[in-house]
Amino acid sequence: MDRGVKKMVYKPDKKLIKGKKVEVGLETPKHRILGRVFLIKNERFSDLLNDGKSFVALTDVKVFSLNSNKILSEKDHFIINKDFIVIAWEEYKQAG
Repeated sequence: MDRGVKKMVYKPDKKLIKGKKVEVGLETPKHRILGRVFLIKNERFSDLLNDGKSFVALTDVKVFSLNSNKILSEKDHFIINKDFIVIAWEEYKQAG
């Protein structure tokens, strides 16, 4: 029964948070993790790693074994405790 109530559809305002998705790599003692992080405008990957929070959220993740280099898992979303990160890098695309 329609009582004249319009159904609201949420549409996020893309102007609220400006930023970019950046491809990054992380290594733990046993795994290599490749994925993307969201950096807000003027934020660097190193800022995200040193922001005082305990975890880093990634999207489009592939987890590899350091021993065999085989893909162990692929996830849409992944959160890692920064205490387990041994090395981290931002992936740079070469022009050409």
